[in-house]
Amino acid sequence: MAIAWGSVLRNYPIRAAPSARRRIPISARETRVRDGFAPGVWSLGTAAAFYGIEREWRDLSGDTNLPSPFQSWDFAVEWFEHFVRRPAGSATGRFNILIAVDDRGRVVGIAPMFEERAGGEQGLGRVVQPFGRAQSIESMTDEPIILLRRDAEDRAYAMLLSSLASQAGRADWDVAVLPYRGSGGPGRRLLSVARTLQYVEFTRLLNGAPELKLPSSFDIFRAGLSKSMRDNISYYPRRLQREQGDWQVEFARDPRDVARATAELIDLHRARSHWSGGKQHSSHIPSDREASFLSSALARLAARGQVNLARLRVGGQTAAVQAFVERAGAVGVYYSGQAERWRRYSPLTIIMTAVIRDAIERRIGRMVFPPGTDAWKTRWGASQPAPIAETSIYSTAPAALARGLLRRIQAATAA
Repeated sequence: MAIAWGSVLRNYPIRAAPSARRRIPISARETRVRDGFAPGVWSLGTAAAFYGIEREWRDLSGDTNLPSPFQSWDFAVEWFEHFVRRPAGSATGRFNILIAVDDRGRVVGIAPMFEERAGGEQGLGRVVQPFGRAQSIESMTDEPIILLRRDAEDRAYAMLLSSLASQAGRADWDVAVLPYRGSGGPGRRLLSVARTLQYVEFTRLLNGAPELKLPSSFDIFRAGLSKSMRDNISYYPRRLQREQGDWQVEFARDPRDVARATAELIDLHRARSHWSGGKQHSSHIPSDREASFLSSALARLAARGQVNLARLRVGGQTAAVQAFVERAGAVGVYYSGQAERWRRYSPLTIIMTAVIRDAIERRIGRMVFPPGTDAWKTRWGASQPAPIAETSIYSTAPAALARGLLRRIQAATAA
């Protein structure tokens, strides 16, 4: 079911766009021009229509300044099926895929948006946001999904945001959120009010993803680490060998190996949240839904050679597993899990060392960590990138303002 997001828009009108593979009703306008979209912003509100843009999605995801498996068609399809089409948390099951097309007929932006009930309750309003960003579930990614073509990032983002803003007060959402995933920044004011007073835009800056530039050799990489890290990557492997015997780090890249390693990852990740001592960890795979998503998404990416699950094996047992995703000369750090009995050997340090060595040998230039400045990332030498902008559009319709006040009262009471 599509979100009723209005039709009278400010600069870039959204047009209902049925899938190219479906018969177009007589009452509907033709939406494809020479096997493409006409200029403007188009709205796809059915699963069939979403699946009909696989070609455009794959083309655009390969021509962005920030190519990532988390922005790929394969990842987005699994996210849609597990968290949107079969609603999870406070999701309503309603969605719209926004497509920005420039005057040359090129798809320059795609923003797959879905709807959640604010606070998980019907009376607190609704929020629309991209796949991969969620308030009530584990999002399974730190990268909300939005695609912007590399030579038209600002233009594409402005088209998508303008179309969303023009719906404020006419649609039945209270807040729409759109992150900027480009090489620079959208250059928007932190706070602006529409001339029509229909909405308020608020832009905030979020932590970007730390990156580690990989040199031409592991010796150069090692020399650039702090003394304590140089000591660690030597000490823990020696200690493990001395106290437990032979060990090895195995890489699972073949789809069948990935499936087996993913099952181990899920078990060890969940077990880590129940450790009897040491640092406590939350489980990001709390239910069968998240486990199914992870298994399906990694299987899809493995079929395209974009996954590496690194396992530390000691005496025939798996001590730890960490997932890495790869695309366009970069390795992305994903979920991990380890058994409590092995933690004194710092198994994830051993795995990271092996993966970095392997990436350097394969001439991969970058390692990308999840957003944030946690010590476990910076100690590898990762640098903090520029912040990422995220713009929220707040409807000023009287009912939306009343629900916003109610949300704030509820939040203050809960605190």
